[in-house]
Amino acid sequence: MVHQIRHKEGDIFGVKGKKVDGKILFSQLQKYDAASLTTDYSIKLVLKGMEKYVFNGLTKTVKPGQFLLVPPGVELQTQVMEGQGATGICIYLSKDSFEERCHDLTEEPMKMPTFPLAISTTGRDVLQKVAGGGYRISPDHHLNEILDFMPQFLTHYSKKVQGIKVKKWETKLHLSENLEKARAFMDENFSHKMNLDKIAQIACLSPFHFQRNFKTVHGVTPTQYLMNLRIQHARNLISTGMPLHQVAMKSGFRDVRYLRKCLLD
Repeated sequence: MVHQIRHKEGDIFGVKGKKVDGKILFSQLQKYDAASLTTDYSIKLVLKGMEKYVFNGLTKTVKPGQFLLVPPGVELQTQVMEGQGATGICIYLSKDSFEERCHDLTEEPMKMPTFPLAISTTGRDVLQKVAGGGYRISPDHHLNEILDFMPQFLTHYSKKVQGIKVKKWETKLHLSENLEKARAFMDENFSHKMNLDKIAQIACLSPFHFQRNFKTVHGVTPTQYLMNLRIQHARNLISTGMPLHQVAMKSGFRDVRYLRKCLLD
């Protein structure tokens, strides 16, 4: 990677694979501005704060719990704005190694979403393990896990996006990005009252098309997804011994009676 750091306030450190061609970098930055020409595949994972990436003329903001896939051969600008700061992990996978694993799954070129995705979208804990810091002890193990997992995830995700009922792949990808923005909104605001019309507006879709396309990509309706978020959060709070009336308020339930009903369903 050709890298030019224009401004840096904070620390970046990491490890390289010994047998696996890749590396994992951990960053704690107060402010950062850099430009690069990517030569490898990379996964930008944000743990705290926000990171901004500009490539192909588009700006992508990655928030906590999200990751961004960046392919080789793009001019990339990376920014952490002063006053916001960011803690994150960047996983670099060599172009040859990554594409070899992809070729094992399909002979067609791998289609990559070029927008932030939730870690939970992957359905597995591979990225969470890296975020937990275990890579410092065994980088080869984690790099190998990611090399095995990410092509499988991309294949699975592409099939779901392919199910969106429009003809062009670019349009399917644009719609799935808007769906992801709506999903992120629910993740951030599930404890507040919200309605389907408002969430659909974030996705720039009618309520009907939003529901249909969301279920195609995520496997559940927006209402089911939101309820699952609330129930999981409520269970986490209950495990801490928090009183039920506080759990209901913090999890988006209107009262304790409704919370109990949802927990039993």
